[in-house]
Amino acid sequence: MRVEQVLSDVRTLIPWDFKTLLIASVGLYVVTTLWGLVYNLYFHPLAKYPGMGPFHLRNLEYLLRTSSGPALRAAFEFPKAFSGLKGRGFADIKLLHDKFGSVVRVSPSLLSFNTAQAWKDIYGLKSDRTELYKDLSYYESTPNDILVAPQPHHTRIRKHFAHAFSDTALLEQEPLLTQYFDLLIARLEEQISGPCNGRVNITAYYNFTTFDIIGHFMFGEPFGCLQSGEYHPWISTIFAAIKYFGVLRFIATYPILELNLKALLKVVPSLSAKRDEHFRFAIEKIENHLQNRTESKDFLSYLLSRVDDRGLSRDEIVDSGRTLILAGSETTATMLSGLTYHLLRNPTVLHRVQSEVRAAFQNQDEITLRSVSKTGLLPYMEAVIQESFRMYPPVPAILPRITGSGGAIIDGNFVPKNVSVGVHQWSTYRSSANFACPDTFDPERWLPDPPAKYRGDVKAALQPFHLGPRGCVGKSLAYHEIRSILARVLWNFDLQLDEATRNWEDQGEYVIWDKPPLWVRLKHRAVQSM
Repeated sequence: MRVEQVLSDVRTLIPWDFKTLLIASVGLYVVTTLWGLVYNLYFHPLAKYPGMGPFHLRNLEYLLRTSSGPALRAAFEFPKAFSGLKGRGFADIKLLHDKFGSVVRVSPSLLSFNTAQAWKDIYGLKSDRTELYKDLSYYESTPNDILVAPQPHHTRIRKHFAHAFSDTALLEQEPLLTQYFDLLIARLEEQISGPCNGRVNITAYYNFTTFDIIGHFMFGEPFGCLQSGEYHPWISTIFAAIKYFGVLRFIATYPILELNLKALLKVVPSLSAKRDEHFRFAIEKIENHLQNRTESKDFLSYLLSRVDDRGLSRDEIVDSGRTLILAGSETTATMLSGLTYHLLRNPTVLHRVQSEVRAAFQNQDEITLRSVSKTGLLPYMEAVIQESFRMYPPVPAILPRITGSGGAIIDGNFVPKNVSVGVHQWSTYRSSANFACPDTFDPERWLPDPPAKYRGDVKAALQPFHLGPRGCVGKSLAYHEIRSILARVLWNFDLQLDEATRNWEDQGEYVIWDKPPLWVRLKHRAVQSM
């Protein structure tokens, strides 16, 4: 009797009209989903693209074998979002390009390209001096940020930051840069005589150096990583949160999940407070530097050189500076880590570049910003750097743009309006259509007179700093850091890869790489190598 009473009470609480509404809602969801599937496969403006439409449903083996199945990606956002959640987006999109060519539909409204021409068509200026706008659904920032500022404002903001990051400005800051380069070498030397006998996580020390440098530039003081031998808590939070980038992008794909996340942040204020505290740290540091800066020729002096309508507002300095702190440190350290790994996996290449560096400099003091950049002095080291960018791009993913109201011609293809497009760096650099033996680390392909098998390489396909008016504004700083740090490490130490990180490159990607420690064994350079 008790069970019957409960059922009766439930029927009273949930009237039949509510159940009808519930059934109707579920039915509407199913019909909407099915219509979305049919539309995306057959009627969507991108359905005609070869290799992405329903005609490839016949390739059942490929469709079942991988979440990169073209029909599934054309029909739903889920495969792309789930691939990103797993950290395998870079590999899955490459599978698509390998099978279907230079343009693939990786989600209902996103096309991925892997050619040199696509770089120009997507990221360069058009004939009317306009550009494809950034896909703002991909970025979380403000209009004051150099990353996403509208074109006229971006041009003005970039002009000031480009002045601050110019070779002239950086050469004036050489004593500051050298201070951190020398401190890096000193800290690494200490590890040789320390309890670990030269076993070092070199990735950590690269990060210590690049974060200390950009911290000094933007905050007026370093993070103190090289001094302490530990990550600053703010930096630790960034690296701990890398995997959550994939989670956040997955949630952003589905509005209902995003609403639940916002509700959770309201219910559990501590979660939101922790995130807000993280963002405030950089803002407060930059603000403090603005208020307490001296009259010396520092980084901010270039940004504040003109105080008028053409100058930078405080919000533009703060918001753009917050972005540049991460972009101007993590990516450089990532590239140096990948470069070191590939060098140590290829002893012949390591010996050659090390011999070149040691022959070029009689002592470490000769390693300067000018000398390591001197044309023709270190051609093989320069080739190693370019090949490392190709094999391990710091940002392997697509940074998308949106086609305008009239559509766009990209790599000879007409792309309809309001479509998200981009070059997928990992697929581009590992494509046999662009590079011979694409999975082989061989710097000789970048020498002025490369071996015959590399003479057909499409070198313009390599654009690690992007191109066009929104190419990386910190490119000069990155190259100065990479060349200076690499030359010093090769000049001072003999290196060997620790067996614990033999498979270091097996890692996930969440817009940036989720890098494990790169353990190496350092020794003071052998006397006979001098």
